[in-house]
Amino acid sequence: MVVDPPSGRVSTRPKAGALARWLVEHRTDGHENMSPYSRCITRGVSGSMIPNTYNTGNQILQIPSYVIILYEMMREPRIIPLDNRTHIDAKLTQWMGDARARWEGETLVVETTNFTEKRVDHAESKRRAHARRARQSGSSTGRAIYSSCRRSTQLAGTGRRPGVYTRPWILKLPLRRDMGHTLHEYACHEGNRAVTGILGGQRYIEGKSVGAP
Repeated sequence: MVVDPPSGRVSTRPKAGALARWLVEHRTDGHENMSPYSRCITRGVSGSMIPNTYNTGNQILQIPSYVIILYEMMREPRIIPLDNRTHIDAKLTQWMGDARARWEGETLVVETTNFTEKRVDHAESKRRAHARRARQSGSSTGRAIYSSCRRSTQLAGTGRRPGVYTRPWILKLPLRRDMGHTLHEYACHEGNRAVTGILGGQRYIEGKSVGAP
């Protein structure tokens, strides 16, 4: 899906890569280290645009002054103004960012800013607390996604996040229009109980190893 760079690989900066590896290694320490997707909060952008193993449909609606994209996975709606309004104040950040769109001929161009760094900042401060005893690093701000949707035949996105990526990258996805498709309910993991189970299971394993001879 990544067409630029031609290798298909998105290159991250060493500190960002180190933080990602740290979060994977410590994901069962507490819920704060788990991804927002695992916690049934959001897939974010561009995660919500990328097909997963199921619930991969998207419903795209246009009403006066707005385009609405409803993602089947996580049931996340993006309500995107088309009226040339400015972005919200930079101090206001959101999981899915703040999107604005415009038509360029047959192509819908969406610019998204104001992404929250809440999870990254929290994980980084927690990671630094651990690092005082056993060393590491990471974090960044600012990101934009530009999507072009040519009458529902192709979706293209550009990722820019200087503190994380060494260069912008582009992904392209073919879209197939299916007027008979029905979006199915997405219940995440039934009441978000998986997080409790994962963390409880890890505490049990730790307790067993502490009590082992």
